[in-house]
Amino acid sequence: MHPSHPIHPSGHPTAMSQKHIAIVSHNALVGIGLQALFLRIVPQGSFFIFSSTEEMLAQHPKPDFLHYFIDSRALLEQVTFYKSVQQRTFVLVQGDTSGQLPDGFRQIDMQVPESEFVKHLLVRMQQGHQQIPNARQKGIMPPKDETKSPLTEREKEVLRLIVKGYLNKEIADKLNVELTTIITHRKNLTQKLGTKSIGALTIFAVMHNIVRVEEI
Repeated sequence: MHPSHPIHPSGHPTAMSQKHIAIVSHNALVGIGLQALFLRIVPQGSFFIFSSTEEMLAQHPKPDFLHYFIDSRALLEQVTFYKSVQQRTFVLVQGDTSGQLPDGFRQIDMQVPESEFVKHLLVRMQQGHQQIPNARQKGIMPPKDETKSPLTEREKEVLRLIVKGYLNKEIADKLNVELTTIITHRKNLTQKLGTKSIGALTIFAVMHNIVRVEEI
């Protein structure tokens, strides 16, 4: 059984917050992996993992999560419930599922490379936010004072080009600097952000307004 209490980045359980997200997956590894990813996307959020919708409803008879990330099995088992929260629901699929799921649900393909998955995820979440009035006030989108970055302006320029797909040599040419300078900037980015993952870098860049989703 998955842990169903909310987890903050510290790893400690916390009380229900206004940024809580439900992950409903029959695959434990999927739930744990998504939780780790979401902790980078919404560091102030709380994340509940459930092995089934029945488990979620048993523990939260009147759930009011801001987002529901569910597998297709969960959707098919509880279509009526998820129809009632359709604008906040994202279905995790593997490959093309055209015609296999009810119409109107946003889908996220988990078989694509990490950077592509992150881009797809961010686009879908942005679409969902646009459909919910006053998303920023409701705590779904971080206010500007929550998006302060530890990076220098030049590091932001380098990060912006990295997540847009440019190679080190191309970045050096664009910024008119030596290749070794870009390599140094990338090392600094890794040290400051604690990751080399393009997916994680993309999440950081988007959530800190360094690059727009449409640019990547």
